Amino acid sequence: SGSQICLSSSHDLLNWARNSSVISGRHHYWDELIGAGPPPLKTSEGWLLVYHGIALHFQSSNIYQAGVVLLDLRNPAKVLFRSKYNILEPRENYELIGQVPNVVFPSGAIVEEYDDNGFANSDSPVKIYYGAADTCIGLAESTISELIAMARNE
Repeated sequence: SGSQICLSSSHDLLNWARNSSVISGRHHYWDELIGAGPPPLKTSEGWLLVYHGIALHFQSSNIYQAGVVLLDLRNPAKVLFRSKYNILEPRENYELIGQVPNVVFPSGAIVEEYDDNGFANSDSPVKIYYGAADTCIGLAESTISELIAMARNE
């Protein structure tokens, strides 16, 4: 977790060069500190990235949440849309109580259906696996179109 998610490139997968900043944390939002989640999902509307954000402005503890951003297919450093609100937050006891309380930390995503061009179908179910309170693993389900709508703040 840090203040930015950056785009990097490598010719050999051993040495990496930072190309540009993609998004930064937002002061007094749910995503003051941020970090990438699962690999971006290729959709016909852009790269859909689920990321985690940490709200630092609560007195009692930090709260880890998840949100989405839609990036341009040709230039993933270009943000098309970014969710104003989180898409997942700790609410259940297993997310609130554990080794690190108040955590949902997205780390894996499975898209069930792709078209012939390798794009995730808009009505395809998406399974998002996440760490909960650093004690167990949770599963959240949505669809590509629902996640894109959340990125667009619809």
